[in-house]
Amino acid sequence: MTLDEWKALSDTESGKIASRWSPYESRKADSVPDLISEEFRKQYPDLDFRGLGNVHGSLELVVMQPFIFDKRLIPNRFLGMPVKVSLREPLPDGFEVFSGYVWAPENYAHLVDSEPEKIRLELGNPSMSREEMLNALIGMPFDAWVEKCREWGSEYTKL
Repeated sequence: MTLDEWKALSDTESGKIASRWSPYESRKADSVPDLISEEFRKQYPDLDFRGLGNVHGSLELVVMQPFIFDKRLIPNRFLGMPVKVSLREPLPDGFEVFSGYVWAPENYAHLVDSEPEKIRLELGNPSMSREEMLNALIGMPFDAWVEKCREWGSEYTKL
């Protein structure tokens, strides 16, 4: 299958096929996953793209990023394949103030409230509001993240 044929598939069709790809199977050099990798690299040249990876037994596109990064720039899926994002550095000192869940909204809010100038500088936008910084660090609207954590249970957030 060519990349153009792959792109012509619906999101549902490509997602079903991609979910069956195993990271353990050998592939030809011009396989669809490799073509998708090349296309991802072309469309997102500024991301630290590491290639194909094995995450929980499925084949995924792997991106590394610093902790302070606008996660909204990274898609969750690309041409039917999931995109896995990993940190390339440890969490900032003092990040985890809510000990129930490391990615709790409280932890992000604490970081933004304690280091707004550093975050604005690293994100390259000196006029970012608190809400914009939270949305960028989480990769989605902060309020939606709070709601998602509430749905999971009180051990994920107290907000």
